[in-house]
Amino acid sequence: MIDAPGLIDAPGLVALYLSAVMLGAMVFFSGIVAPTVFTTLEPQPAARLIRRIFPRYYLLIILTGFVTALAAAFAARWLPALLFTLVAALGLIARHGILPAVNRARDAELAGDLAAGRRFARLHRASVILNVVQLVIAAVGFGQLA
Repeated sequence: MIDAPGLIDAPGLVALYLSAVMLGAMVFFSGIVAPTVFTTLEPQPAARLIRRIFPRYYLLIILTGFVTALAAAFAARWLPALLFTLVAALGLIARHGILPAVNRARDAELAGDLAAGRRFARLHRASVILNVVQLVIAAVGFGQLA
């Protein structure tokens, strides 16, 4: 992180701090917020709340990922830059592709479409796996920056 004695690598520090914020948000949401919502609230209010949170969650991941990647690139930290670009790109896929499909399948399931229930389960599983993959990639990127 230090290029020469006494000089601070500001872009590298920005990338490190932002990656820590991203990791903290991902762990907090996945490990604390989502489970607490579903164990505290009735199913309908819990689902409404999660539907409001998820787009914002993914927006945070997308923005933080791209800014972290940019800062890492300015610090000539190419592997972390690539990794955080990937995290952000996967966030775009999740937010604009998988998430709407999950919501449509769940709505159809609640309307009585049994096939939609299987589709919802498959899409939900894919979204969870994607989130874990993003978390692992972000952790590796953080490790590379640290």
